[in-house]
Amino acid sequence: MATHPAQLRRARVLAGIVMMCSLLVAAPLGQRKETKNEPPSPPPPIPDQTLTVDDGRFVFRSLQFVQDRTIAYLAGTVTNETSHDWEAVIFDFRWSDDVGRTGTLGSAFCVSFPKGNKCSLALGPGSPGMMIHDVPPNVIKAEFVLASGHYVPNYKFSLQKPKPSEALAFEDSNIAFIAQVSREGIAVAILNKTDQPIKIDWNQVSYIDQTGKANGVTHQGVRYADATSAKPPTIIPPGARHEDTIMPAGNIRYADGWKVNPLLPMGAQSRELVGRTISLYVPMEISGKVENYSIAIRIESVN
Repeated sequence: MATHPAQLRRARVLAGIVMMCSLLVAAPLGQRKETKNEPPSPPPPIPDQTLTVDDGRFVFRSLQFVQDRTIAYLAGTVTNETSHDWEAVIFDFRWSDDVGRTGTLGSAFCVSFPKGNKCSLALGPGSPGMMIHDVPPNVIKAEFVLASGHYVPNYKFSLQKPKPSEALAFEDSNIAFIAQVSREGIAVAILNKTDQPIKIDWNQVSYIDQTGKANGVTHQGVRYADATSAKPPTIIPPGARHEDTIMPAGNIRYADGWKVNPLLPMGAQSRELVGRTISLYVPMEISGKVENYSIAIRIESVN
């Protein structure tokens, strides 16, 4: 009688699970004989695994193979024991064999991963775990690796121009200005101290990034689809305050929905920016005369 393909696949998966467990635990399977009436023992738990990264470690615990009909899973959790929140993390469970070949047995996804939190290896609610692909022969090692993801750095800034200040704020006879650098842009508040309206032509405003490149901007209230289009001016009445968030127009993109790239790099790359400067160039028409404000913000430290 011919063997059904599903049965062959199930046999391969089961054989691979038994082999993997025997490799990853101290004692092999089948220490005691099974009797006719005794069901097979479940695969033993796998020892915890630790993945070290540059700001700490991720620890994989409660690891256990689960067999669901013809599909195998790896259940368990991973804990963020680093010093940062992480985002868009993918962990691959990779194998290597006795001749140096490698491959991926499965992947776990942690979209938002704050420090101290746990993330399940399951593919979603109701899933028993991370799906395991067929295990090849002669595997000698299986371990988790960081396939992608980044931590969220903590930047500290100071104002260099127009007036040096540890706070991102300055004041002159025309305006009072304060800024806060956010993940996606620079939030600003501008108070018109004059008795005349102030006009900001957004088509003349620039963001100068840490490399010195000038970028056109968009701001709060403009549709993402119109980020690179001409924009109407903002008028700040006498004595009024205008609050806004300014973003580089080129950081807005469409990929299965609108997304805004971070203003500054995430992860270890952020450390290279200490001592660099980012700036806003904001011409303001005040009483019929254009005042060119250059607001330079220095990156003092990154943690």
